Amino acid sequence: LAHRDSLGRAEVYGDGQVQWLCSGKGILHEEMWSGEECELYQLWINLPQSHKYTDPFTQVFLPHRPDDSFETHLGGSLGSEHDK
Repeated sequence: LAHRDSLGRAEVYGDGQVQWLCSGKGILHEEMWSGEECELYQLWINLPQSHKYTDPFTQVFLPHRPDDSFETHLGGSLGSEHDK
């Protein structure tokens, strides 16, 4: 899937990867696929009132690597890599 959003992020993700998008106070986004068969699941969660005006962000989780660690690519100022 190709993701593009109003935060200026453009990325391609797919097999085994998970994208987490928090819309917070607002974000425009789209996902487009190349026409290959794929399964896409979306889960929408209503944020508590205290979090509705947080800055929006996206985050992609990559599948586990053979060394049993994983990378997390984060949007905004949340960081860029974490260990398991």
